[in-house]
Order: sequence, then structure tokens, then C-alpha cells
Amino acid sequence: PFFDPPDAPNRPAQLLWEALRKRGECTVNYCVAIEAGDGEEPVAVQAPQSLRDAQLRSGRALETRFHAVEPAKDDSDEATPALRPLHAKCLWLEGEGAALYMVGSSNFTSAGLGLNQVNLEANLAFTADQTRDPDTRRALDEAFPPSRALEGELSFQSADATSVDEPGMEECLPSAFGVATYDSDGGGLGTLRLTLAGIPPTEWEITREDSVPLLTESQWRQDEQPLDVTLAWPLPRPPSGLWVRWTGAKSAAWWPVNIVSSHSLPPPEELRELSLDVLLTVLTSARPLHRVLRERLNGSSLSPSDAPGIIDPLKKVDTSQFLLQRSRRVSWALCSLRERLEKPVPNEHCLQWRLHGPVGVMAVAKALEREAHSEDEAAFLLSELALEVYRVRPAEGIGCLPPSRVRAALKGLLAELKAMVPNAVNGGDTDMAKYVGMVWAEASK
Repeated sequence: PFFDPPDAPNRPAQLLWEALRKRGECTVNYCVAIEAGDGEEPVAVQAPQSLRDAQLRSGRALETRFHAVEPAKDDSDEATPALRPLHAKCLWLEGEGAALYMVGSSNFTSAGLGLNQVNLEANLAFTADQTRDPDTRRALDEAFPPSRALEGELSFQSADATSVDEPGMEECLPSAFGVATYDSDGGGLGTLRLTLAGIPPTEWEITREDSVPLLTESQWRQDEQPLDVTLAWPLPRPPSGLWVRWTGAKSAAWWPVNIVSSHSLPPPEELRELSLDVLLTVLTSARPLHRVLRERLNGSSLSPSDAPGIIDPLKKVDTSQFLLQRSRRVSWALCSLRERLEKPVPNEHCLQWRLHGPVGVMAVAKALEREAHSEDEAAFLLSELALEVYRVRPAEGIGCLPPSRVRAALKGLLAELKAMVPNAVNGGDTDMAKYVGMVWAEASK
């Protein structure tokens, strides 16, 4: 992390010792990066001497120690594992069995820790008591970066080598630009809503991250200066933020974009429009989702005709796409899907994942519609899916959504499924049309 300049009193370290002076015996440990010395040269600590100088001088047991942070391994390339430097900043306070662990953007500087009003920081703080909550305390211990104590003589950074936590040089976003939010149905293109809270500076322009213009002052005035502007977002990925420029600004200002909910985020490219075969494998497998998908997306599953060592010609025939085998496999998968829908639902996000996620009900429905060999088959399979959804009996769970909320969502889902049934089959006189009509008469009760 960054520190205050070494040629000035280290205010964060001084205040830390002032807070500890009433606690009796205490130790301050600084876990930092180092540069190992050669031969008899001392270990170079990437921190200023002022950290040690800030220690109180008294007869009590007080000590300042330094530790070398162990670099984390990057396993992206197992053949040539690389080491990457630690970037997170962590603060740990401990005493009498209780601990507070803060991790985030704050450097150990006067600005980063709020000792003056220069920086705005984002951190998460966790507390745990060893006696009352040993599991949480153990989790915090494991989360803190590993380090090893440094012994012997140490050298510290000089004034020229110390990084200083200075405020950024970017323009501050004018208060007239209020909130920017992104929303979508989770699959198609989304919309961007820009809320203005006043009159912006003159000749302003809003662009995407790649500098493509989205809205200008002249366009805004032609539309009679609305306070809420909704724009279609043409890209599959939502924006992280927008650039705002205006007359007199030295540089562009960053306007962060909020996401309405996790349901608005599109699935990763690997999970878009999964094939029916992959979805059936996921639904009928008891293994974790990520393992099944990794194998199928990497092409590790071979068809019988491709499997090595098979001599029997009958076993070389892939019957998985035969109508009877295909219908049987779909039936097993739909039963498994119903069992998953009947489990307690922790929250709304989980409910939306089960219904509209990459391996949810609507993903299965779209795959059935997309890969059906005929309209009759599509109508039959969609109706079978609707029947399983209708038969779902949601279970209750402590802290979970009430079954009535889940049933209401499933009822809305049935309406979406009914709209997908081909018109040529829905309401016809054929045996298939009659069967489909019977299913929907039952599912509509």
C-alpha cells in the first residue's frame, strides 16, 4: 500500500499508537512487500522509517514488527506459474478474543484513512468473536494474506522511492448529472436511463467508454430538456460508466452506471443459448453445475461413435437423437427441473436464476423450441415442460421466499410458455393439438 511521505510524521501510525496506549501490552505488525538483500545487505522494506519511529516510548511492552507478504500464485498457466503483487489493502485490529478486519481501497495514509477530506474510499469491515462465533473468526484468519516475520537488520524506502496517495487529476462529475442506471431482461439488449438533477454545464456531451457519442446538449434541448432520458443500449455487455465532457473541463469526468439488479446482467458468452443436449446433461447430473459445464463446453464428452476401443458395431450407433430416446431423456430432465423448482428459494435473485437464468426454465423452453424437429414436437415438449411447472409444489424454508411468491412467479412463467406454443398446433383438430389443449386446460387451472 501507499504511505505518507517518509520525511513527514506518519499521522496514521501515530493515531494507531494513541488508540492502543490504553490497552496495556500491544504490538503493531506491518505486512508489506520487501526486496531481499544480497549477501550481508539488509532486507529492504517497501515502507517508510516513520512507521517504526511512530511507536510510543514508554516502559510498557510495546513493539513494532514487520512482516513480508507472501505473493499469491497465479495458476492460470500451470506450466509456468507466475507471481503477482498484492494490491488489496487490509487492516486488522485484534484484542481479547475479538477481531475487526477491514479490506478495500484505503491506503495507510492520512488521505486514505479519512484523517483529512481528500479521498473517498470503499471498504468492507468484518467483525468476529473467537468465543461466540469461532467459524467466522476462522474464516477471517484464512482470508488475511499470509506473511512471514522479518528478523535482523532492515532498511526502509527513501523519500524518492515512496509512493504517495495523491488525489486523482480527473474532473469531478457535476452534480447536475444524477444517476445512470442500466436495465434489461437478462437476454436481449438493454436500456440506459440517465437522470439529471439540474442544469448541466454548457456544451456538454455524454459518450460511451469507447468515446462513441450517446447524448449531447443540443439533442437534449431539442427534446425540451427532460430530467429523465432513456436510451437504447446497443451492446450485449452493460457499461461500467460513461464519459462526460463540457466546455472548460480539463478532462472528461466519469459517470458510473448502476445495474438495476443482477437479473439485468447478461450471462457470460459461454452460457448463452446452451444447446438442449448440454441443458439436459446439466439437469440430470448430480454434480456441481460448473464441473458439468466445463466438461461439456470443453468437448470432453464423446458420442458412442467417437469413443475409442469400441468394437461392437451396435454400440457405435448414437441413438441419443432417436425420437424415443430423445423424449425419454427430456422427460428425465424435466422431472429433475421440477425437483429443483420445489426446493426453498432464498431470495428474488435465486428465483429469477431458476426461472430465467442460463440453465433455468426459459432457457430449456427456448432450446426445446429452437431444436425441435417439427412444430408438433415443439408443442409437445413445451406442453410437457408447462405440465411439470404446473405440478411444482414449492417448499417452505427459514428465511426463504414464501411459497405463494414462488407460485405467483410460476404462474407468470406459464403464460410465457403458452405464448411459445406454435399457433398451427394450438387449437387444431389433430391428435397432437387435442393433447396440447388438454395439457393447457390442466395447467391453466
